[in-house]
Amino acid sequence: MSGVTASTPATTAIITASTIPAAIAVDFWKDPIKNERMLQVLLLALALQTPDKPKEFMDLHYREGKGADPKKHKLDLYVPPSDKAMPVLMWIHGGDWRAGDRKEQKDLGRAFARVGVACAVISYRLSPKIRHPEHVQDCAQAFAWLHQHAKEYGGDPDRLFVGGHSAGGHLSTLLTLNRKYFDEVRLPEDAVKGVISVSGVYQIALPKEAPSLQKIVTEAFGKDPAAFEEASPVSFVRNAKVPMLVLTETQARKTDGGQGLLDLIRSSMEQFRGEIGKAGWSPGGSTGSSWRNPAGVSRRRSPSCTRETPLEQALLIDTHPGPTYRP
Repeated sequence: MSGVTASTPATTAIITASTIPAAIAVDFWKDPIKNERMLQVLLLALALQTPDKPKEFMDLHYREGKGADPKKHKLDLYVPPSDKAMPVLMWIHGGDWRAGDRKEQKDLGRAFARVGVACAVISYRLSPKIRHPEHVQDCAQAFAWLHQHAKEYGGDPDRLFVGGHSAGGHLSTLLTLNRKYFDEVRLPEDAVKGVISVSGVYQIALPKEAPSLQKIVTEAFGKDPAAFEEASPVSFVRNAKVPMLVLTETQARKTDGGQGLLDLIRSSMEQFRGEIGKAGWSPGGSTGSSWRNPAGVSRRRSPSCTRETPLEQALLIDTHPGPTYRP
């Protein structure tokens, strides 16, 4: 597999999508609302180069007993057809913390498995039925289950990664940076080896405009500013100890009230970038040099990438450089 060298398997799995012709990727990113589907299509196209069918384990309970949700406390596990223990990526779906399900991510799970990364796509309880921190606590329980059981299904418990899109990007980052969630399920902080966040929200706040966005935030997090801070990954950047690939869109979609949801996401990304810099990981260090795309939009890339990704905002935070990983 060509196109990328990176320090973790999870990082490699995403960036190798750039081996698909750049023109295809650019066309998809003209409509950023479809970014998760774009990711699935790129990975699927790459996976078609590998004919072997992944092993699939459906509807595995990661929480059982009193208080367990019979539909949402489950995960689907897609494992490469190999006798070797494979790295495992736990993927958290998006949907504004109130919609979505693991069953919508079958193509993504299978595509990761076909390029050598086991993928556990989880479901979790949604708002307004529940409120923060219960979303991320569900994710922590799923990760703890994988840490304990991945080996039984062909995964390597010493190479566990987490990622997600939109709300899933927020949850995967918060899960990694706020150590208390691992503490609650008795996991060591080094249980996770890397993070991939696509279009995540890193600073939770109540929008001044856009009633629909206000409703999303209040349903998921309430109205208490202290709760917003506790739910914001930027509040815990000082705890970053593993490589993180943070991606967001190039364009914004307007919603009611004149504030775009993607504007909010991109603003949050910039806040996260700023806090990472304050924590000591500067753009001149692990995030590498800058370059320009054909449209003249300034970007950054990691020194470990041999090709640029089809994304305007791509930030690779390598807080613990290690040997180059090559699948």
